Amino acid sequence: MNVTLPSFLFFSIPSLVYWYFSKRKGLPRAEIFLRLGWTRGTSRYYWWAIGLGLFLAAVGTLVFYSGVIPHDFYKTQGTGAVYYATWHASISTFFLALLREAIVVALGEEVFFRGFLGGLLMRKFGFVKGNAIQLLLFLLPHLPIVFLLSARIWPLAMLSVTSFGWIAGWLRHRSTSIFPGWIMHSLGNATGALLAMSH
Repeated sequence: MNVTLPSFLFFSIPSLVYWYFSKRKGLPRAEIFLRLGWTRGTSRYYWWAIGLGLFLAAVGTLVFYSGVIPHDFYKTQGTGAVYYATWHASISTFFLALLREAIVVALGEEVFFRGFLGGLLMRKFGFVKGNAIQLLLFLLPHLPIVFLLSARIWPLAMLSVTSFGWIAGWLRHRSTSIFPGWIMHSLGNATGALLAMSH
C-alpha cells in the first residue's frame, strides 16, 4: 500500500485518542502503552521478525524471478512498485527504500492495524478471532491494489497480504509489541521496492 506521511499521521489518530482518554481515566501509562503495543516487547520476537522478514523477502524474490509478475505491473499507478521502478538498484537505494517504507508506510499501518485494532480485538475476542478480524480490516484498504494486478497474480497477492497480516498479528500478540511486526513489514516492503528497481 503506497501511503504518504499524512496517512501515517491519520493512522496514528485512534491510538493518540485512546491514549488521551485512557490517561484521563487514570489508567497507568505502562498499561496504556501495553494495550497499544508501544512496548519494547519480548526480545526473541525481534529475531522471529527478522527471520520471517528474510523468509518473505526470499519468497518474493523467487516469485519475481519466476516470471509470474507481468512487466506492466511496474507501470501500474497506485502501487508502490511504480514509485520505485525509476530508481537504480543498489545497496544505498535499498537502504533509502527501507527507511522510507519503515517510516512512511509500515509504521502507520502497524500502529493502527496491529497496535490499536489488533490490541483491542484480541483483548475482546481472544487471539484467533481477534487476529482474524484485524486481518480482514487490514486487507480492505489493500484490495484495490490487489485487483489492479493481472488475473494471473492477484490470487498470489491476496495470499501474500493475508499471510503477512496474520503473521504480523501473531508477532504483536506474542511479543506484546508492534515493533517486531514493524521490522518484518519494513523488510518485506523494502525488498519489494528493490525488486521494482531491478525489473
